[in-house]
Amino acid sequence: MNLEIEKILHRKRNKPFVITNLTMHSMDASVFEYIEMKMHQKLRMDVSGYKEVVVVGMYDRSCEISDHEKTGKLTNWQRPTVEVVDDVLILKCFPGKDYVAHYASLVASYFALKGLPFDNVSFVIPTEQECWDAVYALPLDVIEKSDAIVVGSGLFNIAGETVLWQGNDEFLWASEVLENGKKISYAIFQFSFWGDILYRIIHVLAELGHTQAIFTAKIGGIDDQIIPNDTLATGSLTSINGEIVKWDNIFEAVQSEKLLVGTHVNSHSVLLETKDWVRLFSTFTFVDSEVGYFAKAAKEADLAFGYLHFVSNNLSKIFSEDLSNERSEVVIKKRSVLNSEIGKIIKKTI
Repeated sequence: MNLEIEKILHRKRNKPFVITNLTMHSMDASVFEYIEMKMHQKLRMDVSGYKEVVVVGMYDRSCEISDHEKTGKLTNWQRPTVEVVDDVLILKCFPGKDYVAHYASLVASYFALKGLPFDNVSFVIPTEQECWDAVYALPLDVIEKSDAIVVGSGLFNIAGETVLWQGNDEFLWASEVLENGKKISYAIFQFSFWGDILYRIIHVLAELGHTQAIFTAKIGGIDDQIIPNDTLATGSLTSINGEIVKWDNIFEAVQSEKLLVGTHVNSHSVLLETKDWVRLFSTFTFVDSEVGYFAKAAKEADLAFGYLHFVSNNLSKIFSEDLSNERSEVVIKKRSVLNSEIGKIIKKTI
Protein backbone atom coordinates (compact mmCIF):
# COMPACT_ATOMS: atom_id res chain seq x y z
CA MET A 1 0.00 0.00 0.00
CA ASN A 2 1.20 3.53 -0.82
CA LEU A 3 2.54 5.08 2.42
CA GLU A 4 0.67 8.35 1.83
CA ILE A 5 -2.63 6.52 1.33
CA GLU A 6 -1.96 4.39 4.40
CA LYS A 7 -1.48 7.50 6.54
CA ILE A 8 -4.67 9.09 5.20
CA LEU A 9 -6.73 5.96 5.85
CA HIS A 10 -5.65 6.01 9.48
CA ARG A 11 -7.15 9.46 10.01
CA LYS A 12 -10.66 10.28 11.18
CA ARG A 13 -13.45 9.25 8.80
CA ASN A 14 -16.41 11.59 8.38
CA LYS A 15 -19.95 10.72 7.29
CA PRO A 16 -21.35 12.74 4.36
CA PHE A 17 -24.69 14.47 3.99
CA VAL A 18 -27.02 12.13 2.09
CA ILE A 19 -30.01 12.74 -0.18
CA THR A 20 -32.22 9.78 0.74
CA ASN A 21 -35.23 10.67 -1.41
CA LEU A 22 -35.73 12.80 -4.51
CA THR A 23 -38.46 15.03 -3.05
CA MET A 24 -36.19 16.56 -0.40
CA HIS A 25 -33.96 18.31 -2.97
CA SER A 26 -34.67 21.52 -4.86
CA MET A 27 -33.99 19.75 -8.18
CA ASP A 28 -36.58 17.06 -7.44
CA ALA A 29 -36.18 13.94 -9.64
CA SER A 30 -33.46 15.42 -11.85
CA VAL A 31 -31.02 15.48 -8.92
CA PHE A 32 -30.40 11.76 -9.54
CA GLU A 33 -29.27 12.43 -13.12
CA TYR A 34 -26.97 15.19 -11.82
CA ILE A 35 -25.46 12.72 -9.35
CA GLU A 36 -25.25 9.71 -11.66
CA MET A 37 -23.30 11.45 -14.42
CA LYS A 38 -20.50 12.13 -11.91
CA MET A 39 -20.09 8.50 -10.84
CA HIS A 40 -16.92 6.57 -11.65
CA GLN A 41 -17.52 3.28 -13.46
CA LYS A 42 -16.35 1.37 -10.37
CA LEU A 43 -19.28 2.86 -8.43
CA ARG A 44 -21.78 1.87 -11.11
CA MET A 45 -20.78 -1.78 -10.80
CA ASP A 46 -21.49 -4.21 -7.96
CA VAL A 47 -19.82 -2.56 -4.95
CA SER A 48 -20.84 -5.23 -2.43
CA GLY A 49 -17.31 -6.61 -2.48
CA TYR A 50 -15.87 -3.44 -0.94
CA LYS A 51 -15.85 -3.03 2.82
CA GLU A 52 -15.61 0.75 2.49
CA VAL A 53 -15.73 3.60 -0.01
CA VAL A 54 -13.50 6.44 1.15
CA VAL A 55 -13.11 9.84 -0.52
CA VAL A 56 -9.75 11.54 0.06
CA GLY A 57 -7.91 14.67 -1.03
CA MET A 58 -5.17 13.48 -3.38
CA TYR A 59 -4.68 14.59 -6.99
CA ASP A 60 -3.58 11.43 -8.77
CA ARG A 61 -4.08 10.92 -12.51
CA SER A 62 -1.91 7.79 -12.52
CA CYS A 63 -4.61 5.46 -11.14
CA GLU A 64 -7.97 4.49 -12.70
CA ILE A 65 -9.55 7.47 -14.49
CA SER A 66 -13.31 7.76 -14.85
CA ASP A 67 -14.90 6.75 -18.15
CA HIS A 68 -17.45 9.51 -17.54
CA GLU A 69 -15.24 12.58 -17.57
CA LYS A 70 -16.62 15.61 -19.40
CA THR A 71 -15.52 14.88 -22.95
CA GLY A 72 -15.37 17.84 -25.32
CA LYS A 73 -14.68 20.26 -22.49
CA LEU A 74 -11.38 21.72 -21.28
CA THR A 75 -12.56 23.41 -18.10
CA ASN A 76 -13.23 21.49 -14.89
CA TRP A 77 -13.62 18.23 -16.82
CA GLN A 78 -11.59 15.85 -14.72
CA ARG A 79 -13.33 13.52 -12.24
CA PRO A 80 -11.91 11.88 -9.11
CA THR A 81 -9.81 8.81 -9.84
CA VAL A 82 -9.99 5.41 -8.13
CA GLU A 83 -7.52 3.15 -6.40
CA VAL A 84 -8.56 -0.11 -4.74
CA VAL A 85 -6.55 -1.12 -1.67
CA ASP A 86 -7.51 -4.56 -0.38
CA ASP A 87 -11.29 -4.25 0.13
CA VAL A 88 -11.38 -0.44 0.26
CA LEU A 89 -12.36 1.63 -2.80
CA ILE A 90 -10.59 4.98 -2.59
CA LEU A 91 -11.78 8.00 -4.58
CA LYS A 92 -9.05 10.61 -5.05
CA CYS A 93 -10.04 14.28 -5.45
CA PHE A 94 -7.94 17.39 -5.88
CA PRO A 95 -7.35 18.41 -2.23
CA GLY A 96 -10.09 20.77 -1.09
CA LYS A 97 -12.18 20.41 2.05
CA ASP A 98 -15.48 21.29 0.38
CA TYR A 99 -14.80 19.18 -2.69
CA VAL A 100 -13.95 16.01 -0.77
CA ALA A 101 -17.09 16.36 1.38
CA HIS A 102 -19.21 17.17 -1.70
CA TYR A 103 -18.00 14.11 -3.58
CA ALA A 104 -18.64 11.83 -0.64
CA SER A 105 -22.21 13.20 -0.54
CA LEU A 106 -22.58 12.43 -4.25
CA VAL A 107 -21.48 8.83 -3.76
CA ALA A 108 -23.56 8.16 -0.63
CA SER A 109 -26.62 9.79 -2.20
CA TYR A 110 -26.16 7.75 -5.38
CA PHE A 111 -26.17 4.54 -3.35
CA ALA A 112 -29.13 5.68 -1.23
CA LEU A 113 -31.26 6.62 -4.22
CA LYS A 114 -30.42 3.28 -5.86
CA GLY A 115 -31.63 1.48 -2.73
CA LEU A 116 -28.11 0.30 -1.89
CA PRO A 117 -26.34 0.45 1.51
CA PHE A 118 -24.56 3.79 1.97
CA ASP A 119 -23.31 3.66 5.57
CA ASN A 120 -19.88 2.47 4.38
CA VAL A 121 -19.20 5.75 2.51
CA SER A 122 -16.96 8.21 4.34
CA PHE A 123 -14.42 10.93 3.66
CA VAL A 124 -11.15 12.13 5.15
CA ILE A 125 -10.85 15.91 5.31
CA PRO A 126 -7.53 17.02 3.80
CA THR A 127 -5.33 19.08 6.09
CA GLU A 128 -4.67 22.76 5.44
CA GLN A 129 -1.10 21.83 4.53
CA GLU A 130 -2.25 19.24 1.99
CA CYS A 131 -4.65 21.74 0.43
CA TRP A 132 -2.05 24.49 0.14
CA ASP A 133 0.68 22.11 -1.06
CA ALA A 134 -1.55 20.96 -3.95
CA VAL A 135 -2.09 24.54 -5.13
CA TYR A 136 1.55 25.60 -4.63
CA ALA A 137 2.57 22.57 -6.72
CA LEU A 138 0.81 24.10 -9.74
CA PRO A 139 3.24 26.13 -11.91
CA LEU A 140 1.03 29.23 -11.76
CA ASP A 141 4.06 31.50 -12.09
CA VAL A 142 4.07 30.85 -15.87
CA ILE A 143 0.86 32.92 -16.27
CA GLU A 144 1.76 36.33 -17.59
CA LYS A 145 0.95 39.26 -15.31
CA SER A 146 -1.45 41.68 -16.96
CA ASP A 147 -4.12 44.30 -16.30
CA ALA A 148 -6.53 41.53 -15.26
CA ILE A 149 -6.57 37.76 -14.93
CA VAL A 150 -9.78 35.94 -15.84
CA VAL A 151 -10.37 32.59 -14.14
CA GLY A 152 -13.22 30.20 -14.85
CA SER A 153 -15.07 28.52 -17.70
CA GLY A 154 -16.12 29.47 -21.21
CA LEU A 155 -12.83 31.25 -21.74
CA PHE A 156 -12.35 29.89 -25.25
CA ASN A 157 -15.48 31.84 -26.22
CA ILE A 158 -14.20 34.93 -24.45
CA ALA A 159 -10.62 35.00 -25.71
CA GLY A 160 -9.85 35.95 -29.30
CA GLU A 161 -9.47 33.23 -31.95
CA THR A 162 -5.77 34.03 -32.44
CA VAL A 163 -4.90 33.62 -28.76
CA LEU A 164 -2.17 31.02 -28.13
CA TRP A 165 -3.10 28.62 -25.31
CA GLN A 166 -0.34 26.93 -23.33
CA GLY A 167 -0.33 24.48 -20.46
CA ASN A 168 -0.75 20.87 -19.41
CA ASP A 169 -3.32 18.48 -17.94
CA GLU A 170 -3.68 20.67 -14.84
CA PHE A 171 -4.38 24.08 -16.35
CA LEU A 172 -4.20 26.10 -19.55
CA TRP A 173 -3.32 29.76 -19.80
CA ALA A 174 -3.13 32.50 -22.42
CA SER A 175 -2.87 36.26 -22.71
CA GLU A 176 -4.43 38.78 -25.08
CA VAL A 177 -3.80 42.45 -25.86
CA LEU A 178 -7.06 44.37 -26.35
CA GLU A 179 -7.71 47.17 -28.82
CA ASN A 180 -7.31 49.73 -26.03
CA GLY A 181 -3.83 48.40 -25.29
CA LYS A 182 -4.80 46.65 -22.06
CA LYS A 183 -3.68 43.05 -21.55
CA ILE A 184 -5.78 40.18 -20.14
CA SER A 185 -4.53 36.82 -18.93
CA TYR A 186 -6.77 33.73 -18.87
CA ALA A 187 -6.50 30.64 -16.67
CA ILE A 188 -8.49 27.45 -17.27
CA PHE A 189 -8.27 24.72 -14.63
CA GLN A 190 -8.97 21.22 -15.87
CA PHE A 191 -9.48 19.69 -12.44
CA SER A 192 -12.40 20.81 -10.30
CA PHE A 193 -11.55 24.06 -8.48
CA TRP A 194 -14.55 23.56 -6.18
CA GLY A 195 -15.02 25.81 -3.13
CA ASP A 196 -11.97 26.48 -0.98
CA ILE A 197 -9.61 25.23 -3.73
CA LEU A 198 -10.32 28.45 -5.62
CA TYR A 199 -9.74 30.49 -2.44
CA ARG A 200 -6.17 29.21 -2.34
CA ILE A 201 -5.60 29.65 -6.08
CA ILE A 202 -6.59 33.33 -5.87
CA HIS A 203 -4.28 33.90 -2.90
CA VAL A 204 -1.37 32.35 -4.80
CA LEU A 205 -2.10 34.40 -7.93
CA ALA A 206 -2.05 37.55 -5.75
CA GLU A 207 1.29 36.48 -4.25
CA LEU A 208 2.61 36.15 -7.81
CA GLY A 209 1.78 39.80 -8.54
CA HIS A 210 -1.67 39.76 -10.17
CA THR A 211 -3.66 42.83 -9.10
CA GLN A 212 -7.12 42.40 -10.64
CA ALA A 213 -9.13 39.17 -10.87
CA ILE A 214 -12.32 38.29 -12.74
CA PHE A 215 -14.31 35.13 -12.20
CA THR A 216 -16.71 33.75 -14.80
CA ALA A 217 -18.55 30.43 -14.57
CA LYS A 218 -22.09 29.20 -13.86
CA ILE A 219 -24.32 30.11 -10.93
CA GLY A 220 -27.68 29.06 -9.53
CA GLY A 221 -30.65 31.40 -9.29
CA ILE A 222 -32.68 31.52 -6.07
CA ASP A 223 -35.10 34.22 -7.24
CA ASP A 224 -37.84 32.22 -9.00
CA GLN A 225 -38.09 34.77 -11.83
CA ILE A 226 -34.59 34.00 -13.11
CA ILE A 227 -34.61 31.91 -16.30
CA PRO A 228 -31.71 29.43 -16.61
CA ASN A 229 -29.33 29.92 -19.55
CA ASP A 230 -30.90 33.30 -20.32
CA THR A 231 -29.47 35.52 -17.58
CA LEU A 232 -26.08 36.91 -16.56
CA ALA A 233 -25.30 37.49 -12.88
CA THR A 234 -23.04 39.81 -10.90
CA GLY A 235 -23.01 41.59 -7.56
CA SER A 236 -20.96 42.98 -4.69
CA LEU A 237 -22.12 40.99 -1.65
CA THR A 238 -21.80 37.37 -0.57
CA SER A 239 -22.56 35.39 2.55
CA ILE A 240 -19.98 32.69 3.22
CA ASN A 241 -19.89 30.55 6.35
CA GLY A 242 -22.07 33.09 8.12
CA GLU A 243 -19.80 36.01 7.20
CA ILE A 244 -20.93 38.86 4.94
CA VAL A 245 -18.27 39.97 2.47
CA LYS A 246 -18.71 43.15 0.40
CA TRP A 247 -16.48 44.56 -2.32
CA ASP A 248 -16.35 47.18 -5.07
CA ASN A 249 -17.68 45.29 -8.06
CA ILE A 250 -15.80 46.21 -11.24
CA PHE A 251 -18.96 45.42 -13.24
CA GLU A 252 -21.21 47.71 -11.17
CA ALA A 253 -21.77 50.24 -13.95
CA VAL A 254 -22.28 47.72 -16.78
CA GLN A 255 -25.50 48.10 -18.78
CA SER A 256 -26.82 44.91 -20.39
CA GLU A 257 -30.38 43.66 -20.80
CA LYS A 258 -29.16 40.19 -19.85
CA LEU A 259 -27.38 41.27 -16.65
CA LEU A 260 -28.99 40.94 -13.21
CA VAL A 261 -27.27 42.43 -10.15
CA GLY A 262 -27.99 40.61 -6.91
CA THR A 263 -26.74 39.14 -3.64
CA HIS A 264 -24.94 35.82 -3.35
CA VAL A 265 -24.78 33.01 -0.81
CA ASN A 266 -22.03 30.40 -0.84
CA SER A 267 -23.03 26.73 -0.64
CA HIS A 268 -20.53 23.98 0.17
CA SER A 269 -22.34 21.47 -2.06
CA VAL A 270 -25.18 21.35 -4.57
CA LEU A 271 -26.57 18.43 -2.57
CA LEU A 272 -27.01 20.67 0.48
CA GLU A 273 -29.39 22.85 -1.56
CA THR A 274 -32.52 21.08 -0.41
CA LYS A 275 -35.98 22.65 -0.40
CA ASP A 276 -35.46 23.53 3.28
CA TRP A 277 -32.13 25.17 2.40
CA VAL A 278 -33.78 27.26 -0.34
CA ARG A 279 -36.43 28.52 2.10
CA LEU A 280 -33.71 29.46 4.58
CA PHE A 281 -31.72 31.48 2.01
CA SER A 282 -34.62 32.78 -0.08
CA THR A 283 -33.64 36.42 0.43
CA PHE A 284 -30.50 35.93 -1.66
CA THR A 285 -30.49 36.11 -5.47
CA PHE A 286 -27.73 33.69 -6.45
CA VAL A 287 -25.87 30.66 -5.12
CA ASP A 288 -22.76 28.70 -6.02
CA SER A 289 -19.78 27.15 -4.25
CA GLU A 290 -16.99 29.50 -5.37
CA VAL A 291 -17.96 33.19 -5.59
CA GLY A 292 -17.80 33.62 -1.82
CA TYR A 293 -14.35 32.06 -1.60
CA PHE A 294 -13.11 34.05 -4.60
CA ALA A 295 -14.40 37.31 -3.10
CA LYS A 296 -13.00 36.54 0.35
CA ALA A 297 -9.55 35.72 -1.03
CA ALA A 298 -9.54 38.75 -3.35
CA LYS A 299 -10.47 41.09 -0.49
CA GLU A 300 -7.86 39.59 1.84
CA ALA A 301 -5.22 39.91 -0.88
CA ASP A 302 -6.32 43.44 -1.90
CA LEU A 303 -7.23 42.38 -5.45
CA ALA A 304 -9.75 44.33 -7.52
CA PHE A 305 -12.50 41.81 -8.20
CA GLY A 306 -15.70 41.06 -10.03
CA TYR A 307 -17.70 38.01 -11.04
CA LEU A 308 -19.78 37.69 -14.18
CA HIS A 309 -21.61 34.35 -14.47
CA PHE A 310 -24.43 32.83 -16.47
CA VAL A 311 -27.35 31.37 -14.50
CA SER A 312 -27.41 27.60 -15.05
CA ASN A 313 -30.40 26.53 -12.95
CA ASN A 314 -33.17 27.81 -10.67
CA LEU A 315 -33.53 26.41 -7.16
CA SER A 316 -36.95 27.88 -6.40
CA LYS A 317 -38.83 26.89 -9.54
CA ILE A 318 -38.56 23.85 -11.80
CA PHE A 319 -37.47 24.68 -15.35
CA SER A 320 -36.80 22.25 -18.18
CA GLU A 321 -33.11 23.19 -18.09
CA ASP A 322 -31.05 22.53 -14.97
CA LEU A 323 -27.78 20.90 -13.87
CA SER A 324 -28.89 17.45 -15.02
CA ASN A 325 -29.07 18.25 -18.75
CA GLU A 326 -26.42 20.92 -19.18
CA ARG A 327 -24.55 18.86 -21.76
CA SER A 328 -27.48 18.97 -24.18
CA GLU A 329 -26.95 20.67 -27.54
CA VAL A 330 -29.63 23.29 -26.81
CA VAL A 331 -28.07 24.32 -23.49
CA ILE A 332 -24.54 24.36 -24.88
CA LYS A 333 -25.67 26.69 -27.69
CA LYS A 334 -27.40 29.08 -25.27
CA ARG A 335 -24.37 29.18 -23.00
CA SER A 336 -22.09 29.90 -25.95
CA VAL A 337 -24.15 33.03 -26.67
CA LEU A 338 -23.99 34.10 -23.01
CA ASN A 339 -20.25 33.49 -22.83
CA SER A 340 -19.77 35.70 -25.88
CA GLU A 341 -21.70 38.47 -24.11
CA ILE A 342 -19.58 37.93 -20.99
CA GLY A 343 -16.44 38.34 -23.12
CA LYS A 344 -17.68 41.62 -24.60
CA ILE A 345 -18.52 43.00 -21.17
CA ILE A 346 -15.16 41.99 -19.66
CA LYS A 347 -13.13 43.51 -22.48
CA LYS A 348 -15.17 46.71 -22.43
CA THR A 349 -14.78 46.99 -18.64
CA ILE A 350 -11.02 46.38 -18.70
